[in-house]
Amino acid sequence: MSGNPGRVLTKYHVADRKLFYGDKELGPASQIAVDGREGTLATVAETSDSAYRAGLEVGDVVGVTVGKVPLVFGIESKLPEDLSNSRRNRRLQKELRALRESVDVPILGLRLKAVTGDGFYDFGGNVGYTLWRDEEKEILDAIAHWSTCFGPVVFLPANDAGVLRFAHSLRSVLAGGREVYNILAGAPKRAAGTTPFTVALQGMGLWIGNKRAQALEAYYRGDFIQCINAPLDEWYSIVRDKGVVERLEKLRSYRK
Repeated sequence: MSGNPGRVLTKYHVADRKLFYGDKELGPASQIAVDGREGTLATVAETSDSAYRAGLEVGDVVGVTVGKVPLVFGIESKLPEDLSNSRRNRRLQKELRALRESVDVPILGLRLKAVTGDGFYDFGGNVGYTLWRDEEKEILDAIAHWSTCFGPVVFLPANDAGVLRFAHSLRSVLAGGREVYNILAGAPKRAAGTTPFTVALQGMGLWIGNKRAQALEAYYRGDFIQCINAPLDEWYSIVRDKGVVERLEKLRSYRK
């Protein structure tokens, strides 16, 4: 809540199995709402059985968890360069603050540009690689700040259909309520005082602790991009945690 005591916050909420923003009805709570300004993603949503196009006031993608006590989650989707630019002009801070105040589970999503056939994120030899390399520290700082203070950071698939599948999967992933959300958010208190690299890893929903995150940072010498692109067997040799590796593999699977 801001310092203005007279300010009234408008939130997303569920009533009669429908999603509302304040008094405005948006659509069925069982489907994913996509902002109409999201270009091809909104177009794909129009032809999807699990999503629909809507005029969202806050966030790019909004959904509702399954279960007796539904939580509303919202995703603010950003390309790497958009994240950097919007952070400089403080638009990102305003968007994420509004998202945090409007949903139960606010999520910052980084949209991938391309994925190779073997499932690795393709940052090599293209524009996306240059943008991430040139502005890696700034982007990591933004990820660390958000995941430490507010909520989870996730890597979204390159293609629109994959984004919708991932968003729809969150309806079940987050159905455990606040406890699951706090784990997905990266356990901010546990991550306090660590580096942007380790906080960013802990905000990816991998359920990875400080020691393992620090081991990855040391092994890859602080190279975050190389780390998230590394072979799964190499990850396992470092973290020795099958669950973490399986969650990383699942995160990459949403490329399809």
